[in-house]
Amino acid sequence: MESKIIILPPDLVSKIAAGEVIDRPTSCIKELIENSIDAQASRISCAIKGNGVQEMIVADDGMGMTLDELKLSVQPHTTSKLIDEAGLYKIMNFGFRGEALPSICRVAEVEITSRTKEQGGYIKVIDEQIIEARDSARAIGTTVTVRNLFYNLPARRKFLKSSATELRYITQVIHRLALSYPHISFSLTHDEHEILNLPQPRRNGISASPQQDLAQRIAELFGSEFLNSLAFIKYEESGMQVSGYLSKPYNISTLPEQFIFINNRPCRDRTVRRAIEQAYGVPLKEKSPSYMFFAYLPPEWLDVNVHPRKEEIRFRDESFVYNTVIKAVREGLGLKATFLNPQSQELEFNIEGAQFWQLYDSYIFAETPDGILILDQHAAHERVMYNHILKEHIVPQKLLFPILVELTEVEQKLLQEYKAAFEELGFGIDEFGTGTYRVTSIPSVLQNFTQDLFKTMLLELAEYSQVSEDKMKDTIKMLACKSAIKAGKKLLPEEIEALTKSLFATDNPYFCPHGRPTIIKLTKTELEHRFGK
Repeated sequence: MESKIIILPPDLVSKIAAGEVIDRPTSCIKELIENSIDAQASRISCAIKGNGVQEMIVADDGMGMTLDELKLSVQPHTTSKLIDEAGLYKIMNFGFRGEALPSICRVAEVEITSRTKEQGGYIKVIDEQIIEARDSARAIGTTVTVRNLFYNLPARRKFLKSSATELRYITQVIHRLALSYPHISFSLTHDEHEILNLPQPRRNGISASPQQDLAQRIAELFGSEFLNSLAFIKYEESGMQVSGYLSKPYNISTLPEQFIFINNRPCRDRTVRRAIEQAYGVPLKEKSPSYMFFAYLPPEWLDVNVHPRKEEIRFRDESFVYNTVIKAVREGLGLKATFLNPQSQELEFNIEGAQFWQLYDSYIFAETPDGILILDQHAAHERVMYNHILKEHIVPQKLLFPILVELTEVEQKLLQEYKAAFEELGFGIDEFGTGTYRVTSIPSVLQNFTQDLFKTMLLELAEYSQVSEDKMKDTIKMLACKSAIKAGKKLLPEEIEALTKSLFATDNPYFCPHGRPTIIKLTKTELEHRFGK
């Protein structure tokens, strides 16, 4: 009987292996730039034709290779960075000069020109064979030219996108690496048109810090206004160092820029991403923070070899990393600072002596030294009430005349789900016949209670249950919303001042419990920009 299992031919095996590393033009650019960074380049240039299939060129001024090293670099399983198995678990660079090149050579025609201080060389590789090798003149560094990508894998070519789309992918890769190494100059041209030109930091003879280099690179990529919306954080705990720029809590966006770097390696990591979002302390649905987040750990604490292109990593202790990231972000952004203290690190929200006024009976304005704060009075009071209900025992208020509530079958099921939470918060609820319930007491913070309000509360909790499993917190959020000052209510000056001070005394004054902002800050600089000054 003929076996259903066969041994794949070596040629097909090598193409499959190459496909795991090189799946589109972006992969080539990424691998070659990472090689240049590992070669200690200070300038890296990329040139693309079309969607990258026709030609891609990456040139650098790194340490270069001799002719003999060039010949070895395109052979499988050759490296200058790894000696033994133990080194696999202590990798601090991107990879090995010979790791990506063989993969590229399996699916494209490749030419490499390189030179060290002592010698230069040139090789040409087609069908994984070196068909030409000779000495060559060049400045110190390396140029790799990749042509006719996937010439031997036509099916993969069919799945590539348009030139504009592939160029966008390539640009995104360069953005990530340019942020990771802001001291390196990067440039990109497409069909001989300059797309990107990121020079080395302008230091004017002064020794700049990594923080300053990163700030300059962020401004170059996304603009100075975007940079001003971020705050720099720095934190260290038990061998783990954290730094980077993150959105100030009142500057989260519907189109955030989000980058995570572990030991300077750009990566996608759910643990760090979830921790950053959790640190803001609110459900981030429609808007999210921007961040350029860097974490540094001893290399033996993580495994960078779990993904063919090393885009994902695995932590030895995910719980420690998760908790450390939360603490770093909260401390760096001052989310637990005492905002009324003029000596607090969060000076931009010092409201001592500020003059307040109300607009449309819904918004509270306050002048600060560098701009204007605008508070949504309902969202602000909702945050205050949430913290109050969460931390204080709520006294039940007995109703002189119990309120009868008729519920549908769906509403009855919802009530059974949340009945324990309702009762713990001060509601007294008894069955009073089929489909009818009697409310005998309510939380003392709740006013103007009616049957319709009770049914509305149940329906809102049904929406919460689709995204949350914490019934008590969901009920507190709902109760805070229903007991908060409403838009359209005229407030006395003393009420405005009390509300504002109470808001800034909470752990997270930036958002209501549902994630909506409580504060918008309009700086003096922004005002002047609007008026063309």
